Order: sequence, then C-alpha cells, then structure tokens
Amino acid sequence: MPDTFILRALLVDPDGTPLPEVNVRPFAVDRTTGSRTAIGAAQVTDGAGRVDLDITGSEVVQGPYLGGILLCDAVTDHVLAEQWSSFDPSAPTLLDFGEIRVWDAPIMELPGRTVVGVPAPFVAALGDSTELEAQLANVQGQLADTQGQLADTQGQLADTQGQLANVQGQLADTQGQLANVQGQLADTQGQLADSQS
Repeated sequence: MPDTFILRALLVDPDGTPLPEVNVRPFAVDRTTGSRTAIGAAQVTDGAGRVDLDITGSEVVQGPYLGGILLCDAVTDHVLAEQWSSFDPSAPTLLDFGEIRVWDAPIMELPGRTVVGVPAPFVAALGDSTELEAQLANVQGQLADTQGQLADTQGQLADTQGQLANVQGQLADTQGQLANVQGQLADTQGQLADSQS
C-alpha cells in the first residue's frame, strides 16, 4: 500500500455552487468502536471549493485490505463524507471523493443540520427533522388542494362533454330535418318542371 496519498474533494452547496474557505480535516474511522484518528492536517477549500489533503496511508489501514476515511468540517466537526477504500502496492496514490453536497449551518447559515452526498457508502447527518416535517406537511396540504381542484375540473369537463353530446344530437336532428326539406324541395321542383313542360 502507498505510504502517502492525496485525498481530493469538491465541496458544493445544495444548488451546486462551490464552497470556498471551508476548513476540512481527514480522519480514519474504526467502525467497531466509532473512534476517529486524525490522518492529516486540516486544509481550506480554494475559491472553486476544491481541496487536496495529504494522507498518511499507514495510519488509515490497520489490516491488509480495508480502511474507512471520514472528511469532517474542522470547525463544526460535522461529517461531510465517509468512504471505504482499499489499498495495495498497485493502488493509485490519488483518492477522489468527488463532489460533496453540503448543507451545514456554519457554512450555509441554515438551521442546524448537515446534508451530504458522496459516492456510496456515505454518512448523512440530518439533525433535527422538525422543519423538514413541517415542509412535508405543507407539501401534502398543497397536494390535497391540487387533487381537489383536479376533481372539480374533471367534473366540469364531464358536464361540458354532456352538453357537447346534447348539442351534437340537436345538430344531427337539424341535419335530418334539413335533408327532409331538401327532399321536399326537390320533389316540388320536379313537379314544377313537369307543369312547365
């Protein structure tokens, strides 16, 4: 396994806008105890939201195969990303976490919760769900209103279709009457022609 490698990440907000000047720090995690071990110094994302962290591989992997890496906000200690990674002599020395979507109060000035997304497996800490539940209830209310409006519209459409059917029936009757009158006219014109001859 490599003795050292670079961990690369791109931090963005929920809209995909890069987050500059976010102080992040890498940790190794013991999944059995939940304990963390710092495996590199904290670094600040650049103006494009990118950060490259120098990692010491021997501190990440205790066994010959798997190691878990956490990427945390160095100020709030919120977990921004977690990824399992295998290391062997032929492995590349660059580990790319890719894009990490962050919703974090100190960073985003939003209520205290962190929402992240990275290549699976990952950790997402949602915090207090009260606001989310209120938003869900509001959306459900709007959905019920929309469904009621849809039912009303469907009723109006059914009425209109009934009226159209009646009008079409009246038109058919009128066309029949017109055909009869035209037949009578043709007979009268025939009789007139016979009389003139």
